[in-house]
Amino acid sequence: MLTQLGGLEALQQRLEMPELSFQVMESERVLLTLGEWPDAIDTETQSVPVQYRELARVLELFLCEEESSWPPFDTAMWHRWLRRLCP
Repeated sequence: MLTQLGGLEALQQRLEMPELSFQVMESERVLLTLGEWPDAIDTETQSVPVQYRELARVLELFLCEEESSWPPFDTAMWHRWLRRLCP
């Protein structure tokens, strides 16, 4: 997927925010951290952090095109999940 997104440099440019960090791993993989601590994102009591919305926006087309039998989610479910992050 990193290649489809244009590589690490392109992804870093699209997601240029101080909360994000990128750690290069072997085999052309990257660990993307969205903040210092995990966040449960309770959308009823707080807004979704900007970095989560931006990542969902960037990955939306690629996640919905993935073909796999696990997890057994359909495209409509992916869209609903991503829309939760992109108000």
